[in-house]
Amino acid sequence: MSGQNYSYRHDLAVPDFNDNGPIIIFDGDCVFCSGWVKFLLKHDRRGRYRFLTAQSPLGIALYRHYGLETRNYETNLLLDGGRPYFKSEATLRVLGSLGMRWSLMRFLSVLPRSFRD
Repeated sequence: MSGQNYSYRHDLAVPDFNDNGPIIIFDGDCVFCSGWVKFLLKHDRRGRYRFLTAQSPLGIALYRHYGLETRNYETNLLLDGGRPYFKSEATLRVLGSLGMRWSLMRFLSVLPRSFRD
């Protein structure tokens, strides 16, 4: 996985896209993942997040860029400020941005990542 911000901009396999705000790439076939998106649409009152299915051409290219499985999607991907976030790190970052009630979930970040994921 590339650690440089906006590294996908230099990957010819990733089509150009508007990355001026956070994007959540999720498995569009997964009921749990779709439920997560519905939850976010309801609670993201500022409309900060945009959504993209992992099965779309851009979603597939981004998953490949970060070395993620493109058939059995194991994680959602959050791109924020050109930086990728995966698994619990992505979830906690998103929840922390939804307002006080949900930002309290950030305390879970003190747990080891291996336990959270």
